Amino acid sequence: FEGMCLVPNPTNAEEFWLLTRVKNNGQNKIAIYKINATSVSLHDVTNFGPNLSNQYPVGNIKYNSNGVGGFGRVAISTMKNSNLGSFVFACDFNAETGLFINTSLYTSIHESTSSNSLRYYDLEFSPDGSKLYYSTPYGANTTPNGLTLSSYDFISQNSQTVYETNPLPANPNSTPLAPHSGGGLKLASDGNIYHLNSLDNSNTVSVARIVNPNSSNPIY
Repeated sequence: FEGMCLVPNPTNAEEFWLLTRVKNNGQNKIAIYKINATSVSLHDVTNFGPNLSNQYPVGNIKYNSNGVGGFGRVAISTMKNSNLGSFVFACDFNAETGLFINTSLYTSIHESTSSNSLRYYDLEFSPDGSKLYYSTPYGANTTPNGLTLSSYDFISQNSQTVYETNPLPANPNSTPLAPHSGGGLKLASDGNIYHLNSLDNSNTVSVARIVNPNSSNPIY
């Protein structure tokens, strides 16, 4: 699977948790490895989230330390086979114990299973953890959407479209990055989120940024 996430233990500067997805038919298993100065060992395997019986090994995992009740939060994106939509969901994570919390109460942010729905790929938290941004690598072949960047507000529990382009190019799988498509999202030390994209028809790869990502009205 694509997508790994390294979470530091706030009580031990030499200990980290490595989170990665494990493919298992119909289940969304996440393996947690404990890494310290002397070893790497399997710490826990948990199963929560939507049913992923037709999952595709493409997606990402991100962590933010500003969750609920003093815990952090992990967000996960995954795409399905044969253009059958995608899922984005999140759950609280205890960075001291290296375990997910209340997995039955995970937050479903985006869930689609139809062939004409958007397929979200990468994701990133705002600095304060109140928002999650998630982007399509390209639109589904049967919709007019190209690049779509969305956000979810954990406080209001509402989502919104931050930016989108139309129409979808004829060949969304062209390389290195198709016109009107998006790539990775990454929070930088300046507090902005940077986004790899191609917003025109020239196959030119650019870097955009989300300014003031903590706000309900970010600037893209």
